[in-house]
Amino acid sequence: MELLSRNEQLLIWLQKKRRFTHFISYFLLLCVLTVTNCYASSPYYFFPILPRININGSTVSRTYQEEDAILPVYGNSNFIVFASGAGRYGNDRGWFIGPGLGTRAILGHHIWGAYLFGDRDVVPRDSSGFWVLNPGIEIFGRHWEWHANGYAPTRRDRVIRTAFGDEIGIGSGVHFTGHSEFDHLFQITDSIGPGFDTSLGFSVLPYNALYFYGGFYFYQFRGIRNIEGGQFGARYYFNHNVAIAINDSVDTVFHNSFGV
Repeated sequence: MELLSRNEQLLIWLQKKRRFTHFISYFLLLCVLTVTNCYASSPYYFFPILPRININGSTVSRTYQEEDAILPVYGNSNFIVFASGAGRYGNDRGWFIGPGLGTRAILGHHIWGAYLFGDRDVVPRDSSGFWVLNPGIEIFGRHWEWHANGYAPTRRDRVIRTAFGDEIGIGSGVHFTGHSEFDHLFQITDSIGPGFDTSLGFSVLPYNALYFYGGFYFYQFRGIRNIEGGQFGARYYFNHNVAIAINDSVDTVFHNSFGV
């Protein structure tokens, strides 16, 4: 028996596109192009710009604390190599970490980026969790941006424990012969699979105060239903410190989810 354990975390955390091997090729090619393009533009030095740190909290049926940071390690005014990390902890004792490396460069009138993260998710009943390789690419224009992510788990399944059917609410296999009781033995398994997502966003109004975005995602699991869906939303920035956001996601597993 397989139990779906990571879907909620995947839907909340992930937003971007393409197959894993293609992402590695794009990542390496972009690194070569950006270094070649920016080599003679200006001198390189360590820590060319200030780091960025975000801390967020959210509460619905569960409460989460989220942090992410980007540290530009090396580059110049047109090109950077950065280290990044993200973390998350919930009151359900599940947690997430996501260390990674990436690059961004100004090419023409756009900013191009590529990155590779190693995401690790742990759910309450399985302290070992899963490692997922997360390559991605991104493009930023003056009023729009596009992101695409791939997800390649280092393993597909993990057996948590074995149990008799009546211990987990499946009594159909229980039968008696004389004074003996017989039951089916089940393996309780966490399952994860590859996937991708992509999103496109654009800004309107003076000073880009209003921002709209939308995208779709797909995650494939073995023995259970795939997740196919889309997410759409908007944010309005009252100033540099205050904003309001709404989002809505529709998919084949969780159906419709709306948040403000």
